[in-house]
Formats: sequence, C-alpha cells, structure tokens
Amino acid sequence: KYFASNNVSDGNVVGGVQKKLSFEFKSKRKKKLLVSKKYIIKPHENKYPLLNIYEWVGNRLAALCGFKVVQAGLIQTKDGTFCYITKRVDRKIVDEQIVKLPMEDFAQLSETLTENKYVGSYEKAYKKVISKYSENLLFDTVEYFRMIFFSYIIGNTDMHLKNFSLLKESQFYMLSPFYDILPVLMIVDQTDMALTINGKSKNLTQNDFIKFGKSISLDERLIYMAMNSVLSKLDSMYSFIETSPLNKEEQSKLISFIKNRTENFKIK
Repeated sequence: KYFASNNVSDGNVVGGVQKKLSFEFKSKRKKKLLVSKKYIIKPHENKYPLLNIYEWVGNRLAALCGFKVVQAGLIQTKDGTFCYITKRVDRKIVDEQIVKLPMEDFAQLSETLTENKYVGSYEKAYKKVISKYSENLLFDTVEYFRMIFFSYIIGNTDMHLKNFSLLKESQFYMLSPFYDILPVLMIVDQTDMALTINGKSKNLTQNDFIKFGKSISLDERLIYMAMNSVLSKLDSMYSFIETSPLNKEEQSKLISFIKNRTENFKIK
C-alpha cells in the first residue's frame, strides 16, 4: 500500500481501465542512486483474480506467433497472487539517463477523444493513422492485420484506439510492439470487438477478414499469409497453454475457445 500510494502521489500512475503503476528499480552504482522508471506493474485485482495470468499468457501466445511484443512477466507475491510487470517501450537508457521515446496511440493520432476510443472501425483507424503516418507502410499494414486477427481468435476483444500506437525508436515511426494482449472473453462477457470489421463486431468469418485485408490495401496472397502465420502456430499455442500457470479448467476453456474460433478458418 505504501508503494502504491507514493506512486500515485508522485504522478506515476499510467492511464487505462486496469490499475497500473510506473515501477521503479533502485540500485546503487558508483555511490549514486539510480532510479529507472522503465516498467509498468499491474497489481492483483480481487474482482478478476486470473486477469494478470491471462494477460501474460496472451503476451506469450502472441510471441509464439512471431509478434514483437512488450517484454513482460509475472511476479508472485507472498500471498500467492500474481502481479503483471511489463517493460515500457517508450523509455530507454542513454548515458544512465532515462530518455522518453515519441509514442502516440491511435486515438491521439486520429484526434479522437479518449471517451470515443470504441467508436469507429479498424478500417477507418488504418486510414487515419497507419496509411498517413507509418514510415514502413507494408510491414505495418500486415502486422496491423495480424494483430486484429490474432486478437479475435484468442478473445482479445478490447483492442480499441488506445491499444495501438506508433513508436519512433530510431528514425522512423512504426507500429509499437504489441501490448495489452488480454483474452477478455475468458474473464468477462464482452462478445463484441472494440471496433468493427467489415461492418461487424462479432461472429466474424474468414470472408470478413479477407474483405478487411483488401480494404487496407493487402492482396489476397498477403492476407492468407498473415492468417496462416497465426493458424500454423495453433498446436504450439495449445501446448503452451497446457503448461501455463492457468489452472486445468481455465486451460481447457481457453483451448476450446480458440478451437471454436478457428474451426472455420482454413489455411490456403
């Protein structure tokens, strides 16, 4: 409680629905105290006790599918609960100093108010942000498609405008690493995707994703390649889920959900 209250009073709280705090590691080096605000920590929530484990599982499943994800881990506390910790991608150390990297989410870049982050479509978000600002357009277009497709099949329905960002790591603005990868449908009853795809927010089919891909300037070959890059990893995903910290019941629930979501998607 002392740690949390001091972070709040110091302005180290990070925005969003989930509780999250900027996290500090302190160490003495050359008789100087170095403070590195490079991490975000999400404390355990009694209302949703499996939330942090599920987010870590989502992060690991995305990594299995070849996504560049934020570095993340679980910290088990003395009472057996888990905190989720992630390394901030908008910070780096230069000459022992914290340097903030330019990073803007899609709500900011499309001049959308935070309260309207669930308004619109993934097609419109692409046109307002990626096609306008990305400096590696083809790569970001394919990755954006893959992020949304992957999110759909694992039940990560909360991918709103603030859960996508462009980051300038060196010279260019590109999609930031994948973050907030939470299989929401395993925890709450939220059947609709945050934004629409092909005019729909649920019961999406392979045809909906093909139309979506074409609407963001991908040809059919790249669309199938993007979907296959995820579908070809299903067995590896199931194996990982079975060894995850989720209990057996939750493991079976997530595997069954993904199987049901992907049964009508065919590798071509």
